[in-house]
Amino acid sequence: MTRTIVLLLAAFGLAACQGCAAAKAKAPGPSPAAALSPLKDPVLLAEQAAALAEAGDTMRAEQYYLAALAAGGSSKSIVPRFLKTCVESGQLRLAVEYMRPALSADPDNAHLQFLAGAIYAQLGDRAAARESLVRAADALKDNAEVQFAVGTFFRDDLGDRVGSDTYFRRYLEVAPKGEHAAEAKASTMERVR
Repeated sequence: MTRTIVLLLAAFGLAACQGCAAAKAKAPGPSPAAALSPLKDPVLLAEQAAALAEAGDTMRAEQYYLAALAAGGSSKSIVPRFLKTCVESGQLRLAVEYMRPALSADPDNAHLQFLAGAIYAQLGDRAAARESLVRAADALKDNAEVQFAVGTFFRDDLGDRVGSDTYFRRYLEVAPKGEHAAEAKASTMERVR
């Protein structure tokens, strides 16, 4: 896995937590019928999947996420976590299979666009990666890690120093003394003081 992909996934982890927390907070509690049959409650299935993923059992986590979706769980809250688990386990083709319909249904979901970009980049589809990452970076302008990761993708994977300049400058605006500030400054087209 290239440094760029690691940065993309790390930035997604930071960004995705915001979306997942909101989805979890809005998730309804289990219904009385679900208490009798936890294998049919999408909320409980998704919670079990998250616990399995956190414990490192990504294969079973993927199965529980799929079961949660099949039980009628909200694809908006489950699919991003499922995709992240697929990426962590190296199941990129499976991730793409579920990512495409999710993106079609919710093209303005910046976190999902960002993860899609990371997956496409890992698969070597630079055009699709670029499209998704640009959309995500435009929507997440205040997320320094996203800006830095996209700048790194442009610089390292696309060899596009001009394109990377915008994202490194955005990073420096948001986090002028951030962890990657020295590298971002060195990567801009003109010297930044």
